[in-house]
Amino acid sequence: MNKQDFISKVNAEKQSGGVRFNVIQVKNEVLMCWTNGQGERHYEPLFVLKTNQRNEVIRQKIKKYRRWLKPET
Repeated sequence: MNKQDFISKVNAEKQSGGVRFNVIQVKNEVLMCWTNGQGERHYEPLFVLKTNQRNEVIRQKIKKYRRWLKPET
């Protein structure tokens, strides 16, 4: 997923009440998670990890998505 697709997905969720976004790894998936105004947590998969991917590569991808979540100045 490229930056524009990711940002538009985040903005769409913000429009529907999403707050506090983050990117996390759960087992073999990397997920975007957010909470809504009522405090309910939602998850959407960004990508599934391949069995041979190294931990450092995965960490770098997660960092990239987290950087994209920060507001641009």
